[in-house]
Amino acid sequence: MNPISYNDFLQRWDIKSEIDPNVEFNKLKIRIKNALGEVEDNIYGLNITREYCNVLGIEYKNDDMWCVYKSLFIGISDEKKFLYRLETLFSFDFIFSQEKTKLIELIKKAFGYSELNISVLDRAGRIYFYPKGEKTLDLEMVEKSLSFFNESSNEHFINALTLYQQHSSQNRIKSAESLRRALEEFLKFKLKNNKGLKENISELLKILKSDGRDPFVRNIVGQTFTLLDNYFNENSKHNDGDINESENEFLIYQTGLLCRYINKTII
Repeated sequence: MNPISYNDFLQRWDIKSEIDPNVEFNKLKIRIKNALGEVEDNIYGLNITREYCNVLGIEYKNDDMWCVYKSLFIGISDEKKFLYRLETLFSFDFIFSQEKTKLIELIKKAFGYSELNISVLDRAGRIYFYPKGEKTLDLEMVEKSLSFFNESSNEHFINALTLYQQHSSQNRIKSAESLRRALEEFLKFKLKNNKGLKENISELLKILKSDGRDPFVRNIVGQTFTLLDNYFNENSKHNDGDINESENEFLIYQTGLLCRYINKTII
């Protein structure tokens, strides 16, 4: 089944859509509650919900689903808080891993029906939320990048996405620093050494030259890396920069683009 969105339906009739974020958020909560209801008899045990309540700092009661429902639905009107609590749920191991996988698919479907500006990443039994960008760019530069990152660079890249969605200057600085670490760790992984980012930029350019890569492309890659390194040193490495949302988004896509090129050229 692949139903069209209400927004797409209105566009067919040349009607400008008027999406009410509050209405859409309430619809999303209902969809998530329906998804939880499909698997609640199989996945929620005391070892999950008690610690989950502890992390969120809310009261635990001796009822498997009470903690989850209370944390997600009772009095939660803030979209970001809701997403954080839902994302946190998947940081725990479920009793039956197959039911966790099923729930992830149900939640992805729920967000697929939503008109909210939220993308869902599914990686290694966890889900992560971040703002939607342009659909093709998200698929090519963000999601596909995560498919070839090693564990360390993957962790930093996902952290950068998570911080980006917090919409604060301080978190954008932290997001940029996580991107710097993702680049640094990915180069270490591909070049099989423990050198820092600046040293490995030089190592990368030597390899590209010895492999006969196009000199103009080598220069573009080298200059881009060097400029990014300088940018990170100026804005994020010492936690004192000023990074706006569009710059943070640009850095995410640029990191994904560079890593994709490296992954295809350095086997």
